[in-house]
Amino acid sequence: MDTVAEVSTGEKLILQAKRKCLLCFGRKNLREGSEKEEVLALLKKLIEHYDNLYNSLRAKNAKAEDIKRALELKRHCMDLAEKCSACDREVDFVNRAFPHRI
Repeated sequence: MDTVAEVSTGEKLILQAKRKCLLCFGRKNLREGSEKEEVLALLKKLIEHYDNLYNSLRAKNAKAEDIKRALELKRHCMDLAEKCSACDREVDFVNRAFPHRI
């Protein structure tokens, strides 16, 4: 597993989640659309991705900073999934939670 490829996969998933969160937020008055479920599904994929990355880095005896970063990102995504599931679409939590670049 290539670490560079893993990072770009994570960034792609994050960009998709941010975009879907903005759509969900923007369509709050329409009360239609499945963006919230899509954001939650993307967050689930991100959690799995960072869990796999964490386990892969540990198996390779990678730098402690890289391992810690993967674990922090996994926990961050878990917290966001909880916020998103309880969201009333008044704030775009997922979009605001991630910086522009990881």
